[in-house]
Amino acid sequence: MNTPELAPERQESEQDDLTNAQQFEIFKARLQCEVESHKAFEQHALLGRQMRNNRRLEMWKQKLNVRQIHERAQIDFGLSALRGLFVANGGGIVALIAFMGHIWSKDPSGHQIISKLYPAINIFSLGVTLSIVASGLSYITQALFNDFKGRRALGNFFRFCALGAGLLAIACFPLGVFFAANAIR
Repeated sequence: MNTPELAPERQESEQDDLTNAQQFEIFKARLQCEVESHKAFEQHALLGRQMRNNRRLEMWKQKLNVRQIHERAQIDFGLSALRGLFVANGGGIVALIAFMGHIWSKDPSGHQIISKLYPAINIFSLGVTLSIVASGLSYITQALFNDFKGRRALGNFFRFCALGAGLLAIACFPLGVFFAANAIR
C-alpha cells in the first residue's frame, strides 16, 4: 500500500506545531521547576525565621523567668527584714518589761529606774508599729503594681513610704537600746 505523501509545506507545519508544543512543554516544565525551587527557598527562609523567632522567644522567656525569680527573692528578703524588725523591737519590749518586773520584785522602790525605761519601751513600740506599717504599705505597693497596671506612680509612692517606715523601724532598735542602757546606768 502506498500512503499518500503530505505536501512538504504541511509536513513542515506539523513539525513546527510539534516543535512549538514541545517547546511549550519544556518551558512549562522549566517554569514549574523554578516555581518549586522558589517555594523551597521561601520555605527554607521561613523555617529560618521561625527558628530565630523561637530562639528569641525562649531567650525572652528565660529573661522573664530570671526577673521573676529576682523579684520574688527581693520580696522574700524584704519580708524577712520586716519580720526581723518586728521581732527585734518586740523582743526589746518584752525584755524591758521582764527586766522591769524583776526590778519591781526585788526592790519595790526601784520605780525611778523603771520610769527611766519608759522612753526605751516607747521607742521599741514605735519600731514595732513602724514595721507593721511598712508591711502594710508593702502589701499595698504590690497590689498597685500587680492589680492596677496604670498605678505605677502611686505604687512607687507607697514603696518609698514603706522603705521610710522600714528605715525608721531599723533606727528605733539601736535608739531603744541606747535609751535602755542610759536608764540602767
